Amino acid sequence: MTLQTKSIVYTVLASVAVVFLPWYVYVPLLCVGMIVFHNFIEAVVLAVIADLLFGFTGGSVMTIKYFTTSIIGIVFLLSVVFRDKLRFIND
Repeated sequence: MTLQTKSIVYTVLASVAVVFLPWYVYVPLLCVGMIVFHNFIEAVVLAVIADLLFGFTGGSVMTIKYFTTSIIGIVFLLSVVFRDKLRFIND
């Protein structure tokens, strides 16, 4: 399988995870996808969709309106900056 095919399959699996699994399962899944695949912007889009569908309205830390999107956005920015320095990734 090519890298593009792997990315598409991973995006479909992550989309299913966002809809059917709790946030503490799909957030690490999206973070791993951003580290493995270069410019995996689909993770940010899926985080926005997850927040729009299942956004938290109560709780201590969860009172931030777009909590999942902010976590994924920060990890995405860090992965863009530090991705070239990671030795185990080769495109």
